[in-house]
Amino acid sequence: MVSTPLLNVLCSKGFGCEFVMPQPNVFAHFVGYAFVDDINIIQSSLKNDYLEALAWLQQTIDTWENNLKATYSAIAPDKTVWWLFSFKWQGNHWQYMSIQDAPGELYIIDVNGV
Repeated sequence: MVSTPLLNVLCSKGFGCEFVMPQPNVFAHFVGYAFVDDINIIQSSLKNDYLEALAWLQQTIDTWENNLKATYSAIAPDKTVWWLFSFKWQGNHWQYMSIQDAPGELYIIDVNGV
C-alpha cells in the first residue's frame, strides 16, 4: 500500500498532531490513517493559532502531493474535503470559532497540474 510509506514521510518531517498525555513523560504524535485509497491526515498546532495550523496543513499537503508525483498520482479535488477547527476563550469556556473568525483556504494541484 502506497499510503503507509507516505504517512511515514509526513511523520518524519514533523507534520501531524501532537498530544501531551496526562501520564508523566508520555507524548504521542499522530499524522493520519489510511484504508485503501481513503487517507485522512490531521495537522495541529500546540499554539492557539489557527493560521499556524493552516500553514502547517498546507505544507503537509504540498509534501503529500510531491510524494504522490513519484507514484504518478495526485490528490483528487472532487474527492477531497477539509475542516479547520479553532477555538477562542470566552471568559470561562472554549468556543468554536466561526468561519468568519477563522477563515482559510488550501490549495492542491490535480492530476492535470491545475
